[in-house]
Amino acid sequence: MTRSPDSHRRLWLLILTRTSIGLVLVLIAGIVGGIWWANIFIHERLAPLIESNLLELLGRPVKLGAVEAFSPNSLRFGSTSVPATTTDPDKLVAQAVNVGFNPWELVVNRTLKLNVTLVRPDIYIEQDKQGRWVSTRINAATQENAGFIKTELETLSLENGVLVLSPSLQPGKQRVSVGFHQLNGIARFLEQNQRINFDISTQALSGGSVQIAGETLPKSVQTTLNIRAANLLATNISQLVQTPVNLQAGTINSDVTVNIPRNQSQTTVLGTVDINQVVAQVNNLPTKITNTTGKLQFENQQVALANFSANLGNIPVQVNGGINAQTGYNLTANVKAVTTQNLLQTLNAKLPITSTGDWTANIKLQGAIRKPVITGAVSTIKPAVIDRVSFENITTQFQGTPQEIVISQIQATPTQGGKITGKGRVSLGKQGRVAVNVQATNLPGDAIAQTYNVNLPNIRIGTVSANTQVSGTLANLQTLVQIQAPMATYPGKVELAINKGIVQIRNTALRVAGGTVAATGQLKGDRWQAVVDASQVPLQSLAQATSNPDNPNATLPPQFQGTLNGEFNLAGTTKSFQLPNIQASGQANLNVAGGRVNLNNIRLNNGLWQAVANASRIQLNQFAKNIQGQIVNSNLKISGNTNSFALANIQAAGEARLSLARGSVNVRNIQLNNGNWGATATISQLQLNNLSQNLRGRLNGDVQAVGTTASFQPQNIAAGGTVRLSQGLAALTQPLTAQFQWNGSNLQILQATAPGLRASGNIAVALQPTTQITGLNLNVQAQNYNLQTLPFKLPGNVALAGRVDFNGQVSGTPTQPIANGNIRLENLAVNGLAFDPVLTGNVRYQQGQGTQFQVAGTQDQIAVSLGANNRPTAFNIRRDSTIATGRTVGDNLAVNVQDFPISLAKSFIPANTNLGTINGQLSGNLTVNLNDYSLLGNVAVAQPRIGRIQADEFRGNISYGKGTFSLTNGELVQGDTRYLLSGNLPTTGNNPLQFEVSFNQARIENLLQTLNIYNFTDIRTGLKPPNLAGAEALQTQPVSLPNTDLLGQINFISKIQTQVNQTRTQQQASRRIPTLEELQGIISGRLGVTGSLRSGFNIGFNFTGNDWVWGNYKINQLIASGNYENGNLTLQPLQVNFNNSLLAFTGQLSQQSLSGQAQVQNLALADIKPFFPQLPVDIAGNINANATLSGSLNNPQAVGELALVDGSLNNQSIQSAQVAYNYNNARLNFGSNVLVTGTEPIQINGSIPAPLPFASTEPDNSISIQANVQNEGLALLNLLNNQVKWVDGQGQVNVQIQGTFKQPSTTGIATINNATLNVQSLTEPLTNVTGTAQFAGDRLIVDNLQAQYSRGQLTATGILPIFATQNAQQQAASNPLTVAINNLQLNFQNLYQGGVSGNAVITGTALAPRLGGTIELNNGEVLLGNTTAINNTTTPTANSPEITITSPQTATNTNPATTATPVNTQRILVEFANLQLILADDIRVTRQPLFSFVAQGDITLNGTLAKLRPQGTVSLRRGQINLFTTQFTLARGYDQTATFTPSRGFDPTLDVRLIAIVPEATRTLGRTSRISSEIQDISAIDFGTLNTVRIQAIAKGPASQLSRNLVLTSEPRRSRGEIVALLGGSFLNTLQQGDTGLGLINIAGSAIFSNLQGTVSQIGETIGLSELRLFPTLVTNRNTNVSVLGLAAEGVFDISQNFSLSLSRVFASNEPLLYNVIYRLNDEVRVRAATNLGDEGRAVVEYESRF
Repeated sequence: MTRSPDSHRRLWLLILTRTSIGLVLVLIAGIVGGIWWANIFIHERLAPLIESNLLELLGRPVKLGAVEAFSPNSLRFGSTSVPATTTDPDKLVAQAVNVGFNPWELVVNRTLKLNVTLVRPDIYIEQDKQGRWVSTRINAATQENAGFIKTELETLSLENGVLVLSPSLQPGKQRVSVGFHQLNGIARFLEQNQRINFDISTQALSGGSVQIAGETLPKSVQTTLNIRAANLLATNISQLVQTPVNLQAGTINSDVTVNIPRNQSQTTVLGTVDINQVVAQVNNLPTKITNTTGKLQFENQQVALANFSANLGNIPVQVNGGINAQTGYNLTANVKAVTTQNLLQTLNAKLPITSTGDWTANIKLQGAIRKPVITGAVSTIKPAVIDRVSFENITTQFQGTPQEIVISQIQATPTQGGKITGKGRVSLGKQGRVAVNVQATNLPGDAIAQTYNVNLPNIRIGTVSANTQVSGTLANLQTLVQIQAPMATYPGKVELAINKGIVQIRNTALRVAGGTVAATGQLKGDRWQAVVDASQVPLQSLAQATSNPDNPNATLPPQFQGTLNGEFNLAGTTKSFQLPNIQASGQANLNVAGGRVNLNNIRLNNGLWQAVANASRIQLNQFAKNIQGQIVNSNLKISGNTNSFALANIQAAGEARLSLARGSVNVRNIQLNNGNWGATATISQLQLNNLSQNLRGRLNGDVQAVGTTASFQPQNIAAGGTVRLSQGLAALTQPLTAQFQWNGSNLQILQATAPGLRASGNIAVALQPTTQITGLNLNVQAQNYNLQTLPFKLPGNVALAGRVDFNGQVSGTPTQPIANGNIRLENLAVNGLAFDPVLTGNVRYQQGQGTQFQVAGTQDQIAVSLGANNRPTAFNIRRDSTIATGRTVGDNLAVNVQDFPISLAKSFIPANTNLGTINGQLSGNLTVNLNDYSLLGNVAVAQPRIGRIQADEFRGNISYGKGTFSLTNGELVQGDTRYLLSGNLPTTGNNPLQFEVSFNQARIENLLQTLNIYNFTDIRTGLKPPNLAGAEALQTQPVSLPNTDLLGQINFISKIQTQVNQTRTQQQASRRIPTLEELQGIISGRLGVTGSLRSGFNIGFNFTGNDWVWGNYKINQLIASGNYENGNLTLQPLQVNFNNSLLAFTGQLSQQSLSGQAQVQNLALADIKPFFPQLPVDIAGNINANATLSGSLNNPQAVGELALVDGSLNNQSIQSAQVAYNYNNARLNFGSNVLVTGTEPIQINGSIPAPLPFASTEPDNSISIQANVQNEGLALLNLLNNQVKWVDGQGQVNVQIQGTFKQPSTTGIATINNATLNVQSLTEPLTNVTGTAQFAGDRLIVDNLQAQYSRGQLTATGILPIFATQNAQQQAASNPLTVAINNLQLNFQNLYQGGVSGNAVITGTALAPRLGGTIELNNGEVLLGNTTAINNTTTPTANSPEITITSPQTATNTNPATTATPVNTQRILVEFANLQLILADDIRVTRQPLFSFVAQGDITLNGTLAKLRPQGTVSLRRGQINLFTTQFTLARGYDQTATFTPSRGFDPTLDVRLIAIVPEATRTLGRTSRISSEIQDISAIDFGTLNTVRIQAIAKGPASQLSRNLVLTSEPRRSRGEIVALLGGSFLNTLQQGDTGLGLINIAGSAIFSNLQGTVSQIGETIGLSELRLFPTLVTNRNTNVSVLGLAAEGVFDISQNFSLSLSRVFASNEPLLYNVIYRLNDEVRVRAATNLGDEGRAVVEYESRF
């Protein structure tokens, strides 16, 4: 059936209709369900979701209110809050919260974007302690994956809110808050909260509005703000921002943009801020800043001030400039005019004095924000007045900080003159501390004093300087004024302390004419009081201060013009400072008349004064010029008035003690009144020579004296009493006691007594002009008078000694006494020549008339007559054999002397002080002119001596007159030599001098003996005789041979003389320079002296000498001709010919100039070596030289050349050597060419300081030396040392040495190419030496220096210091000189032979190198102790198991007489510094002929080659020790060692065990038959049996003492003697016993095989056998029963110590190998088994007992 189309439509319609209904139902159900779910979601899930979102966003809990309403795109919550937390007090409460969202986003993206609006929020924000306002941070948005719906905060709006800001609470203050209302704004959260922009506006509760717009980036912490404020109160800003400035009033308008980056210090601000009528209080400022108006222009971090003005208190200020956040303040402020009163009111200060004036100021504010600095200047506009002083101008400069103001400069100019400057500080705290210092200079003191109504008629103040210090607080200032008036009548200083109108005077001191017056006190109004301390105040100045119209020239007597010291209490008024108007009390001391007067109880009132005076040390010559003494102490009551201080107007009473003429005078009952005085004195110990030069001794006594104050001269004083003179008077020297009376001109001696003296009479005294005795009239009896105290001088310096008795009269004066009487002389001596003990006679003496003196004794007599002039008229003197007579004829005294000691005549010769000792016996006739003491005569002197010169005899004609001594026909004889003398010698003035000495064919040794010259030091002492020791200097011991015959004694004396000659010869040989005592030869010559004593000498000389001998020197000829004048020595010439050499000089020498030519020809260096013993090199040859001298001794100069002919250096010949030099300014400049070999010379040029000891010129200490050596010239190395020699090759050395000798610096380069060097310590030369070395100042830099030696290679590189400077050592420490050694075969100084490898490190310096590093030795031999002889022998004890064997070396003795003395050559001392030697492969340690070991190990070397100090332990692998004819080998299985210690050097301590196998031949003696006792004869070919003995040696101890430390044992056991015999003595024993066969076996076994056995044993050890030995054996022919000596070999393998296997073979027969087994039960029993695996096999049990 077919359906129609309608039916299809109905079907579809039916289906769609039913489907639509279903869909509608579903939709309705969905909508209803959605609404139901939305209701559930909004009321139950949305609020927690938003709370969670805000919690995550803000990091703080949020409490949302209940949902009050909602719509499809919004909902409303009730009251919502963000509560405060324990860490954050900020909080927020909103009446409602409106939340808007986009439902489509929620449906599509399941994201709920929230737009939150807080309705009427109440916000409280409190600043924390860190200064932060908001610590809550907006977190970045996060995805909530756990929930079905995600939420995001898109905007947050504030609607009509209230904001309260609470700043951080300050200590001691109440919390304040700033409120804002009408708070509206919006914050947009973008880019998942990574960018937030906001726009906020509000109004302050106190007035004004604020608009803030901006954006912040939380992640990068960047914020941009635009702030607009209108009429905002400044107080709100001050409350919110804590600054030192407190804003108290005014309004602020702003329009600024602020950019705050992460680094807030780079915050920038753009815009303007207007300030209107702001009032501010700055901390520590006493007043407010008011009327502050202006504009702030912000540009980034810069703030500019425009039209800015303010009032600081009453001070108007104009401000301009700017503030930069980085650089700080730059502001200027100007104050046009302000009065002093306004200034003080502003600073809240009060001055103690009145002050007026107008001021202006310029101020700058600069510095960092936190440390602002204000500077400025303040000055007066017109004259100002401070107190009563007017000032023309005042300026000051200051600098301030918030804490204080520093016044750097104050300048003021007073109207009346002078200048005032100062500086100070003013603290700006509450206390307002002030510290200002002001100095005033050149102030007119008198003019200023008049302004204060001070009138001082007799006192001038002059210019004044002052220092004023103002301190305290601004409310209580204290002023300290220190005034100095140096030009015042009484210069000094005054210190005033001013406080509250009271002036305190303190620390005041005035200089009063050399003294000082210190005062303290107080001034109130015109009344003053003071305490005055006077020190050294002149009394005359006080008298002048009392001047008035009635007494205009007040003055004190000179003796009272002293000084005053004291303490006084003074009072008065400023109206008058005259003494009558001053009241005073106190105490003082006066320094008057050279002494001191202490004044106590001083009172001054109405011009009257009184005091108690205690005087001390008052000089009496102040009152009486001729009296030297002082008042030691006194006690006087004195009084007077201020009108006159003259002595006549002073009243006094008391007592005193005087010190006079070094004695004392006690004065009692002193009275002074109306100019009259009187006293009683007791005199004690006065030294009279202090009163008069004609008096002496001490004076004691009691005297009464009276006088007047008009004069204290002795002639105006009357006195009387008793005195005692300790040393008499005039010619009386004994103590004298006298009673006297003095009337002013005459001293009457009533009675005078003294020991040996009694006198009475009168003595006239004259007191003017000096005190002296003018007349004597005394009766005198004197005894025992000393002639040395005669009051007159005898002619010719005659000295008398002895005692005299006199009885007579003395008259005249002390200077011209007259004496008549009898005389007795005892012990008379004239110039030391003694006469008889007693001489008696008489004497008459009167000054001006003459003397008659005649005495005689037992043998001697003296008769002398002197004329009026005290000159002799006749004399006759006899003493022993000496006779001197004379008589005056006219003016001449004719004298005849015989055997007269010339030493007595010395005193008659004027000007003889330079002649020294004068001795001899004079005889002759002389005529002496007594007027001028001239003389004429002929004399002969036996044994004459003058100073150093002595001879046998002198004869000549002499004369002396007018100061000139003449000698003619003079002849001085000394031995066979005669010297002719003549000339004129003036002793004074400038008279011409002429003297000549000549001699012919004289002996030089006699001439030196005449002059007492024995060595060079004697020449420098002039005529002064040598100080030779006497016989007491010889410490001899007498030797006698009383029991020896005459011949024996003569022989003993001959031996002594021989020993003396040998000693003298040895002493002469040991001296490097002969003494003058050894000079012998003939000399002729002439010496002439002319000139004068004053102008100088001209000495001409001409000497010739021939055939002189001086020690080892032979001087053929000497010529010295020239002259010496005025310090110039001219030689024409000086020439010496000796040993075929010539030394010559011609020229002039003086202190001021040098000129001449010096020449040396063919001078052998060997002849001058003794003069230079310390030469560092051995140089030989002949020298030719010349020099031209110039300059002066202070700065000598020389130019010349020197050549060495046939020369050698250190025994190495030099072809040629030439030096050109010049010497100038104490420096030696030279250039040299030295040719050693070939044709290439060595060039050395330089300049070095070379000061001479006699020159004063100081050289420059720098040195400069250049050396150029190349190729063949390097053979110079052979000349300078014996260790390294240049053979051939190419090389060049260029070296420059600069600096000083103490710190030289060497630069240059040394290059060597393919050179060959011989080193003394090496057996082969170094070849192919190639490399470069640089001299770098203080170090040597070696760059790859290579050499070959014995098929090995040496390479050196690194740095070696030349000198031990810090720089060189630091450089060398990082790159030391290292020598790489590669496979060298070395033979080193008998210490080592073999292979060497490794690295040697050289440190230290070039002159003192230190060798370290690591060296490996291989395939070589270390030789120990080959040059040391050791003598050690020890006797063994009888029971000792050890055997001591003497080393063969003990027989070696060194004969010191045959030991060659080495030549001292300069060596560089090499020191080993931890050089490590590694004994590697096949190193044998040998000490021949004792031992030889193969060793391995390490040895560390220190010390030097002369004293090596090794340390280490070496293991001995194999080796042997030789004892006698036996060789011991090292035992296996024992740790064999040799230990080296530094103390023993290469004598190691051995710890070894050694084994030796020695053969032992024995024979058994048999009977002829078993029943016969006859012994069978020994066949000549029967050698017996041969066994072996195993000997073990244990050695522990030094290798050099091996024989002492060796212990020997054996198997089988043998006795000590048997072991020794087996080791080398058995064959001697057998031969001596006649057993020649057995002896031959022993010889074969010991002597022959022992040397071969060592090699055989080594072979056995190599193949692993315990023993392999060769030994002789007997081979018996079985048919003939004849035995012959054969050779056998045996190899042994030890299984244990007692069990061994061996294989043996006898080579002399055809027997097969024999296999042996040996087992030792003990020393007596052995089991042997042997088989040849053929026809022979046997087993033997052996028992052996030895007895």
